[in-house]
Amino acid sequence: MAATRRLVGIWERKAMFDAVEWNAVQGITSSIGTLLAAIALLYSMTSFKKTLKYVHYDDIDKNYFELVKIAFENPYVRSPEQISAPQEAEKYNLYAFMMWNFLEAIHDRCLEDSELRETWMPIIQSEGRRHRGWLAEPENAANFKSSFITYVDGQISR
Repeated sequence: MAATRRLVGIWERKAMFDAVEWNAVQGITSSIGTLLAAIALLYSMTSFKKTLKYVHYDDIDKNYFELVKIAFENPYVRSPEQISAPQEAEKYNLYAFMMWNFLEAIHDRCLEDSELRETWMPIIQSEGRRHRGWLAEPENAANFKSSFITYVDGQISR
């Protein structure tokens, strides 16, 4: 009987150690799972951010293409100093408004993205110089944020 009790005691201790070992294994695997989930989340966020960046770039590119198409169909909007007809002046006013809205949107996006800034700041400079006279009119400038007007005044010559 004593031998049986001793065997039962040994078996109970072994079962207890097995339970402790399994608890340790469960804790370790749970920690590994949590770590892998965190890594997957970080990767997913990084991937999403890159995708969003390409979508933004594509969006900007398409908008600029549309503005260039308008200019191709109405070349006088690229040379406002040569406009003489009232209908051309009206179209130019609309075109210049769209162009400055586009430039402001690019400017806002470029504040947070150095790659976009490198690509699109030359366009802001070029188009800004071309249409600077339109924005110099107070009634036109009133349609844009003061921070953007300050940027234009400091960075784009008349």
